[in-house]
Amino acid sequence: MPYGVTARKGMERLKWAAAEAAKTGHRPDVAAWISGCATRPEHRDAVLVMLQTAFDRMPAVEAILAASPPEVERGALGGHVKKVAKTTRFALYAAPRATVRPRLRVRRARVEDHDDLHPLLSRVNDDPNAPGGALSRLPTGGDGLSALSNAVNRAAGVDRFALARLIEEARDSPSKLCVLVAETEIVGKFAGVMALSALDKDVRAERMVEAYDLAAYDDLENFYPPPEECGEEVKRAVTKVAAVWRGKIERRRIERAAREKEFGAGGMPPGNGETPRASAKGQLSAGRVAEDDATAATAASSSDAPPAGEEAPEPSTPRSLSAREERIRREKLKDSSAFVVTMLCVDPEYEAQSADFLAHAFAAFPRKDVCAISLHTAAPELPLVDIATTRVSAKDQDQDHTLHLAHRAGQLPGFAVRLAAGDGGHLDAEAISEMLGDDADARANVRSFRACVDGYRNGTHAAVVATCEDQVVGFATFTLNVEVDPLISCFQLDDYVDVDAHRKDGYADLEECVLNPIFSHKRAFMMTEAMRLLKKTAIAYRLAMEPNQPPPPEVVGVDFQLVAGRRNHLGFDASFALFIFTARIAATHREQVNQRVVVVGSTESALGIVERLLTIPECVFNNVTLLAVGGLAVGGPASYYNKASLAKLALERADSNRSGISIHDHAVVGLDRDARELHLDDGTSLSYELLAIACGRQDQARSISHWSPYDPVGVVNVVP
Repeated sequence: MPYGVTARKGMERLKWAAAEAAKTGHRPDVAAWISGCATRPEHRDAVLVMLQTAFDRMPAVEAILAASPPEVERGALGGHVKKVAKTTRFALYAAPRATVRPRLRVRRARVEDHDDLHPLLSRVNDDPNAPGGALSRLPTGGDGLSALSNAVNRAAGVDRFALARLIEEARDSPSKLCVLVAETEIVGKFAGVMALSALDKDVRAERMVEAYDLAAYDDLENFYPPPEECGEEVKRAVTKVAAVWRGKIERRRIERAAREKEFGAGGMPPGNGETPRASAKGQLSAGRVAEDDATAATAASSSDAPPAGEEAPEPSTPRSLSAREERIRREKLKDSSAFVVTMLCVDPEYEAQSADFLAHAFAAFPRKDVCAISLHTAAPELPLVDIATTRVSAKDQDQDHTLHLAHRAGQLPGFAVRLAAGDGGHLDAEAISEMLGDDADARANVRSFRACVDGYRNGTHAAVVATCEDQVVGFATFTLNVEVDPLISCFQLDDYVDVDAHRKDGYADLEECVLNPIFSHKRAFMMTEAMRLLKKTAIAYRLAMEPNQPPPPEVVGVDFQLVAGRRNHLGFDASFALFIFTARIAATHREQVNQRVVVVGSTESALGIVERLLTIPECVFNNVTLLAVGGLAVGGPASYYNKASLAKLALERADSNRSGISIHDHAVVGLDRDARELHLDDGTSLSYELLAIACGRQDQARSISHWSPYDPVGVVNVVP
């Protein structure tokens, strides 16, 4: 705001700008606002680079808006925005994506494209640190789950016609394979190529379900009627449905077709005007593909007309299927709901725009709702995974691949966050109750939500709800009155947050956050919107160590930052772990490290390594194992760690706190450095990519690692 504009007048102008943005189609989920912009006079071109980076970090955003006096037109920003609305000495400006960072033009690949794509494939093939590792190279064998490093092919170079053969195979089997290419705004310049493979009900799907926790996605199962049971009109309509419960909608269409044969046009008996709904609205709250309780009706086969003079026989009542017959029939109709990405090779200049492939990938497989990406734990980070997918937990922590999923419905527009207050908040509570079910935990969450809605009147609590197409898909509850001084005295909060820049009343405590897993990749957006609605600048979460304490929300373990505790604190000390979330933390890229890290030792040296891995701001370690014989030993007059230190690191409940670390009471009896495996005292083995042996003063560290001063292969992180 210009100097001299009162706060009241400034708020009126901002409200006007928000209203004008809504009128021009810039919804909150597809628009971002500039809160400030400044450059040196000699670096005015930096504005364009910053706008492009902003679009890259927010793939769903279609425009960046600025509400400002007309003087902005003479500044560095003025050359990149256009005026969309104006009032007295104030205007709304927009920088559309189409003019700043146009989306990639994605289409199905043609055989003649392979000559233009060959240089890109060769360049990536020669780069051992290419994002995605083996996933960035041509698939060998068609198994999207076994994307292991292919050193032989990398050394031999790329077969010049391998991509052409893959494109021809996809052209011959369009329902099984697909190859997409992305072109830039420069004619003839390719930004990348993506290969896809439909995941049928085969050993690949079974192996994926056995290895990962896919219950939220119905174990990747769909129930679709065979083509012979669908009319042509129904089969054409299938490709237009973009909803979670598509199988249920399809069965209703078949039932209507059967009723039309029985009752004529309209398909309804007298007095019944029900029509099935085919939109995505109202179909997102369950978080998974639902199964209809009713059996799908099969259209009766038409018979020849009876001879003249004979009466038509009475229509026979179709025999109802027994439970066993219905179970067998459903098993025959069962199909996988996923397709896998078998290759994603993108020019480094356009890696941040990889999400532009997704809409076209889902269009290529209209009956598949889930896109699966499998990465080796040692593979470099893939930008698409960080932008638009959700990492699925592995059932066995020794898995050498990580699985990331993107759901079709998760790409729907209209995801928004709003405040739940007054009577509308209690209506939201009913929708949340329907979403969560009727178990004890669900009822407790609904009661807590209602209490926070009521507490908003006196300023103690608040609740927000996330919606998509006006359907409630998640909620979060907060405590508003937070004492910050005790947190500053017990934790190194100033290492992660500019404490002086945040008001003492600018903090809120997150109590609970539940979000449909389909929209898990929008967790950080939900938190930033909650801060805006509640007029807060930081959100904290306190994880207590009580045995009956539920695990933290998923957003805490993924998007919040664990704050390191302070040492040698006198007086009051915290007995909980503190996680913090700010707009800066949300905007800062944190590299996801999926490599299996094993730390051996129950000493303070081992704890120091674990603490650093958990609290480093630049990285998130998703797979850390601590081997501590006899558990964690802390305390004593000379100890650097105590009971409160373990609580601040959330180590006492490491298996359930979603911090990416697990603790095992096992001793190491052998080490196979060639195979990168540790042999444990219970006869099992543990694989790793990074190993730290921190046994303190215990001399067996050298013998375990077979280390000697003259060993030509150095052992990293051996702490004698």
